[in-house]
Amino acid sequence: MKGSGGIFVVGSMVMACCARVDSAPEAGESVRATAFQAEPGGKGFNVAVAARRLGLAVDGLFAVGPDAFGLLASQAFAAQGLSPALLLTLPGGTGAGIGLIDRDGENRIAVYPGANDALDAGHAAAAADRIAASAFVTAQFEVGDAVIGATFSLARAAGVPTVLNPSPFRPIAEGILGATDMLVVNAREAAALAATLGLGSAEGAQADALAAALFGRWVSLLVVTHGAGGAML
Repeated sequence: MKGSGGIFVVGSMVMACCARVDSAPEAGESVRATAFQAEPGGKGFNVAVAARRLGLAVDGLFAVGPDAFGLLASQAFAAQGLSPALLLTLPGGTGAGIGLIDRDGENRIAVYPGANDALDAGHAAAAADRIAASAFVTAQFEVGDAVIGATFSLARAAGVPTVLNPSPFRPIAEGILGATDMLVVNAREAAALAATLGLGSAEGAQADALAAALFGRWVSLLVVTHGAGGAML
């Protein structure tokens, strides 16, 4: 591990709107929500906040739009002890997410990326020295392949470990997978990844086949999460 700093997050920043419902609505159905919350969120932002609360130094790339949500994001960064300097104001509105959580805790989420989609390889190149100085780099799929691929390539060249959470799931470009050291997926994402690799379902024992396929060509550590059922390492 070459870097000695903290975590570098290829981040996503969205305003997260969440409603609790007794059960998810069917198509065309409206249901009464029992609670509602709107707050700064995004998978990348959540990782950054968690790492900061654990005492890690946090660096990274985050994009917001030139709008009211972007101003709220800056305030949220400062409130969580994160430098607002990590935020880049880029074209497009600040990202937003809408989630429904049922009584069993299962969620259904739609995310509009907005300015997150404007992060590109040039932003990663401009942060090359910061990436190389980090202890590890993490990314998720609420941002595009270009910035992830460039960041992971820079990290790999500097000997800095990388962690990828490919959520919301899309097929993982081989260049990104080849520069990933640890892959974190939930059971549904594991099944989707196994299908793209021609392995069929990753449920149950098939997770071992997925791990074997990944270890043979790409990552060195696979984590499959199962919600309340824990996780497989």
